[in-house]
Amino acid sequence: MSILYNHINEVRILKNAYWANLFNNWDKAESETVTIIKKIPIFAELNNKELNEVSKLLHDRTYKPE
Repeated sequence: MSILYNHINEVRILKNAYWANLFNNWDKAESETVTIIKKIPIFAELNNKELNEVSKLLHDRTYKPE
C-alpha cells in the first residue's frame, strides 16, 4: 500500500479516537430525570446504576393546560 493510503488511515483512526474520547464521559453527569426520581421515596434507596436503569424506562412528556 502507498504511504498516502497509510497516512489517510492513520488520520481516520486518530479522528475516531478523538471523537470517542470527546464523548466518553458524555452521559456521566446525573440526568435531570435521575435527580428527580431519586427524591421519590420508593426510589430513594436505589444506587446510581439502578436509577439510570429506571430513568431509561420513563418517558418525558409535556402536556398543554386545558
